[in-house]
Amino acid sequence: MSRPVQLMIAGAQKAGTSSLKNYLGQHPGICTHEQIEMMYFVNDAEYEQGFARAFRRYFGDEQGEDRVIVAKSVGVLDHLKAMERLRDHNPGVHLVLSLRNPADRAYSAYWYARRMGWEDLETFEEAIEADPERFGHDRARQHHCAYLYRSLYAQHLANLLHYFSREQIHVFLMEEIRQDAVAVCRRLYGLFEGLDPAFEPHTGQRHNRAARPRSQSLARLTSSRNVLPSLKRVIRRLLPQPFVESVRDALQQMNERQFMPPPMRPETRARLDRYFAPHNAELSELLGRDLSHWC
Repeated sequence: MSRPVQLMIAGAQKAGTSSLKNYLGQHPGICTHEQIEMMYFVNDAEYEQGFARAFRRYFGDEQGEDRVIVAKSVGVLDHLKAMERLRDHNPGVHLVLSLRNPADRAYSAYWYARRMGWEDLETFEEAIEADPERFGHDRARQHHCAYLYRSLYAQHLANLLHYFSREQIHVFLMEEIRQDAVAVCRRLYGLFEGLDPAFEPHTGQRHNRAARPRSQSLARLTSSRNVLPSLKRVIRRLLPQPFVESVRDALQQMNERQFMPPPMRPETRARLDRYFAPHNAELSELLGRDLSHWC
């Protein structure tokens, strides 16, 4: 009795999407998932198992037909196959994009990759110079560490527009969510009949804040994509998926400590501002809004 995703928070990564999902999910007329990401549309193995199984994993036994199904999968924004799968799943789905200064997003994504054990290089400058092919056949790791590519919003938005109408895509800047998250949520509530647009979520807490692992080895182990496939199959057969996820999440939290990344080097920021300038100009034209403050 699974029901389709009606609103997808599709990106960008490290742009306030976790907070937005949790704010929206407070509405009594909305059902969302506890996991940070719904991987169904971007993960080939999960997609092959079918949406009914994914629905049970992410939304449990939710049967209330009056509740709007909201999901978050930031990989959709720069994943053509995921866009196609989402379109085929629900041609009328609404997509939400939260966009952040592209240089800041790339820098934050680097530190997140270090936190998760995906990135081994010691400096951001080394990481943006390195070829993603260094990860070999690990496509997930290549994707997570494609710091500059994932900030090319104009290119990704143009791709989305091949699959969805402009009216289905709702774009916010990260600073808009930080300044007035309630107003952003209310605009999105208004997309669906039956949702009270006056509902006011609690928006004082930020989610998925910066952290750093105490042990890189444990971070790599608890990152599911770094577990040997044979071991993963054994674990899935012996233990319920929710239990495995809860143990993994608990280990990750125990292994993390609060961390404030150092400021980006001025020469690196200047270089990235020059790199992103033409892409930002293209995005500005697509959106019809001034983004000159990003440079």
